Amino acid sequence: DHKTANNITFLIELASGRSLGARLPDALLAIAWFCTVALVFVCMRKARKSTPVVLKLLVISLIAELMTVQIFSKNTWDRYLVMAMFPLCCVAAEMAWREIAVYAVWCCVSVFESSYWASIAHFVTAPAAHVMLLQGNPMALRLFAGEALLVSGGIFVFYASIRILWRTAAAADLGGAD
Repeated sequence: DHKTANNITFLIELASGRSLGARLPDALLAIAWFCTVALVFVCMRKARKSTPVVLKLLVISLIAELMTVQIFSKNTWDRYLVMAMFPLCCVAAEMAWREIAVYAVWCCVSVFESSYWASIAHFVTAPAAHVMLLQGNPMALRLFAGEALLVSGGIFVFYASIRILWRTAAAADLGGAD
């Protein structure tokens, strides 16, 4: 039942003031995880004849799977991102310049948001922060803005990794290079 900030469950509970409970977020995580792993499997099957492409897919799939956990888990930490810094850079290397700008903003927010929640907001729960948000509390407003940027940026990075997986596998399936 432990919940932390930096995920869609916290953001929804902060915005609505209602708890999603313990099992709904777990079920959403399980479904999202299954879908992500299934997509990775399909992409790997398409590219199985090219070892370099398979290796690239494995690296990018780490980010797709990590972002699934970062977005949907009700208990996640920014430190997980540090463990996947190399694959994150591989995803960013495939982005257009505008996407890199969005990625850079997300990186900056992800560096500070957890610390803000822990030190300034004192690990406030989402329902308690919702009450403060309705009262116009500046700390709660900043927390909400940071959470919204963090989660939407995480969704963007997830989407980018899935897009790279699919395009790379499709190119390999057609006999093209990675």
